[in-house]
Amino acid sequence: MKKVLLAAALTSMLAVPAYALNAQTDAPPTLFGSLQVGFLTKDMDVVVLNEGGKYHIAGLKHLAQGATCTVHKDQLIWKHPQQQLAADGQTAVRVGRPAFAKEDCPLGTLFVIPTVDYHAAHEAYASAVTK
Repeated sequence: MKKVLLAAALTSMLAVPAYALNAQTDAPPTLFGSLQVGFLTKDMDVVVLNEGGKYHIAGLKHLAQGATCTVHKDQLIWKHPQQQLAADGQTAVRVGRPAFAKEDCPLGTLFVIPTVDYHAAHEAYASAVTK
């Protein structure tokens, strides 16, 4: 239970006033100056790419590499620096909040989404922090 609360607290720290952390108005909104983040614009079932899989705290189970899980609309994601994991037209990202249901992707799950969806998520983040 302590791990779940700690993960929730850390995730909420990522989502708090990012606009205050990125003072450059001419640059695209980022978190901590270089972390490109976004809010998903739709629910998606994705394939886990983490080597060795991920441990799912909410479901008390291990998600193997290649398993599927769900990411939800308005969920925080961030762009993974190693884009060689993604094919053309795709962007590698990680989940930015802990899982609260058995089918949800755990915090830090690596997966790919279409680049169009990533740009839409980043725009949703940009509009949220510039209000």
